[in-house]
Parts: sequence; structure tokens; C-alpha cells
Amino acid sequence: MEGKEKLYNGFGYLIYAVASSDGMIQQSEINTLHKLIKALFNEHNMKWPMSEGTFYLIHDEQLSYEKALDIGLSIIEENRYYFKEDAFAVLKTILYEVAKSFNNIEPDEFTALQDIYSKLVPLKND
Repeated sequence: MEGKEKLYNGFGYLIYAVASSDGMIQQSEINTLHKLIKALFNEHNMKWPMSEGTFYLIHDEQLSYEKALDIGLSIIEENRYYFKEDAFAVLKTILYEVAKSFNNIEPDEFTALQDIYSKLVPLKND
């Protein structure tokens, strides 16, 4: 797996973390994820299946929010060379849209988004 693919693998962990932060992953969150990854990653010429595939694998493992967050951030930090502004923007959009796709953004999801955003900003490679 190349650096960019590893980065997108890390995205999958963070997407899972947000979707699971309210205690349950909803079908609407999965549907939103699929639509957004396909659209946004194609728009930015990114290899989108890696993030979505990682999400499904993690979902099968039933990782906790904290574990998924730690793994995702660690992967992104290891591959931060590729974590440029366009990748950050795509990830932020996906995280936000997945969080709001079921009954808008729940308090736990809002907290998770703030937590993740604050930890991602220092990792960006401008």
C-alpha cells in the first residue's frame, strides 16, 4: 500500500469513529458515505475505495470510537506528507455529512467532530 492509500485508510477509521460516536451506525450514514466518497474522491482524483473499504472492515470488527480515532490519527500522522489542504477538505466534508445524515448531528457526533478536527489541523502538510 502506498502513502496516499494508507492516508485514505486512516480516513476510513475517522469516518467510522464519527459514525459510531453516538453508539450506532445508521444505514443513512453508510449510504451518505458511499455517495460522498464516490463524488468527492472522483472530483479530487483520489482513490476512494480505500476509505470506504476500511470503513466496512472496521464496522465488522466493532471497534470503539476511541480505538478507531487513535488508529486513524496514527495512520494520518505517519502519512502526513500526503495530508494536504485538498485531502483535509474532503475528509472534513465527509465527516460532517456522515454525522448529519441521520437526525442531523447528535451531541456525541458534534463532540466527536470537534475532537477530530482539532487533532487533524496540526497534521496538515501545507
